[in-house]
Amino acid sequence: MDPLVEIPVPKLAFNTVLLPLIGLIFSILWSLCFDFNRTTATHCGVINYLPSISAAIDQPPSSVVWKICIALHSAPRLLIAVIHEMKARKLGTSRCQSIKAFFNLSLNTIEVFSLLILTMMSSTEYKLWHKIGFITYIASSVIYCCGSSICGTGDRKESKKWKRILCIIYLLSLSSSMYFYYRHNTYCEDQVYTLFALLEYIVVISNIFFHYVASFDFHNYSISVQEN
Repeated sequence: MDPLVEIPVPKLAFNTVLLPLIGLIFSILWSLCFDFNRTTATHCGVINYLPSISAAIDQPPSSVVWKICIALHSAPRLLIAVIHEMKARKLGTSRCQSIKAFFNLSLNTIEVFSLLILTMMSSTEYKLWHKIGFITYIASSVIYCCGSSICGTGDRKESKKWKRILCIIYLLSLSSSMYFYYRHNTYCEDQVYTLFALLEYIVVISNIFFHYVASFDFHNYSISVQEN
């Protein structure tokens, strides 16, 4: 019997990662074109040319678009994470590999839910929850990125290569952004916050594509719905 609905997993993965990418690009462009002065202002009034992500998504319509994109992408991301865990568990030949697969699924799930908390609870209204969401998101994404790129069970050669490249870009841009954020808050130099914002974009984009690379392992997989 032919399935009622059949969706290739790579296509689902592409559309899933496209959502936060669209939300990010829209928010940055809207801020630059229509809300430049507010979103690029700094606490010490130094020259800055780019908004941070938190500033770009702080006010409507950017905040609405970003929240919708993150909310819509969450369920497919969890579904793909479950499929990846099932495949890894099936291919795993030892209990240790099964534990690794479950550990990666747990980290991926925590990352998705912490991103939802970080997105839906603003730093002004829910400062504590926003902070918890941010710390949890960074910690889980870093551990998952490293673990998945080093010991992914059943990953294709192409997938492993791109995971490692994107993981390196992610870690370097994350550590560099933290350095420039510290430098800006300590010395208040012109354009340092611009470098921080640019690196922040690279952090998010590299993370988005890191998760998209997982679809390389499912080039011949589909999700189908059939009648009994």
